[in-house]
Amino acid sequence: MDTSRKYPENLGYYSNAAAAAYPDNLAFIDLSGDAPREVRYQELEARLNRFASLVSGLGLKPSDRIAMAVGNRFEFIEIMFGAIRAGVVPVLLNIKLGKDTLAYIVRDAGCKAAVVEPGCNPHVLKVVDEARLPLRIAIEPVPPGWTDYEEALQSAETEFDPPSFPADHLAFLSYTSGSTGRPKGVALTHAGQLWWIRCLQRHWPSSADDRNLVATPLYHKHAMAAAFKPLLHIGGSIVIL
Repeated sequence: MDTSRKYPENLGYYSNAAAAAYPDNLAFIDLSGDAPREVRYQELEARLNRFASLVSGLGLKPSDRIAMAVGNRFEFIEIMFGAIRAGVVPVLLNIKLGKDTLAYIVRDAGCKAAVVEPGCNPHVLKVVDEARLPLRIAIEPVPPGWTDYEEALQSAETEFDPPSFPADHLAFLSYTSGSTGRPKGVALTHAGQLWWIRCLQRHWPSSADDRNLVATPLYHKHAMAAAFKPLLHIGGSIVIL
């Protein structure tokens, strides 16, 4: 399989070649709802572009931070990597944290927007409201004053022309757990993450016939490093527990 991508230095397009080669392959089987939700690569590609178009159309620029508080569901991936396509930096919130720690991370990262699944954490809606972020998007149920995620996504364009930025541009921002003090931001670049994907494919190769079960939280590095990045890069599928 040709693993080149349309935008080879942009981490947000790491699944682009797989979508072109295997549009009907299953990317996800999402078990978060009452019934399994199957997402194929052609749908994932369109939704990635839609989210990139959405955040750009709402005024977010490359390097702007967007907080993410989302549980184990396929939307996590399209939000994260759709934002990355646009150069917007997702801040992956640990949804097990308490109110004060979440509020500290949102402030410390300088977030200008948030995408929240309200049921994933009892404090996160209040944290975002109190931070007075100008752009607040919620996956159902949608609180008053928030933008409906799916409704906004479906109104966005399926074509997206990403901005240019260097390979060492910040791709996403994770935070340590804060077990020895306040959480610390871990800056991860497009170039560094793409290097990791290439290393995995070279030394621990995956194929389009592979399937992986993910039971760990999606904001945790092991879910990303061991499942999503290697499999979605090559056309495999992931079961989200």
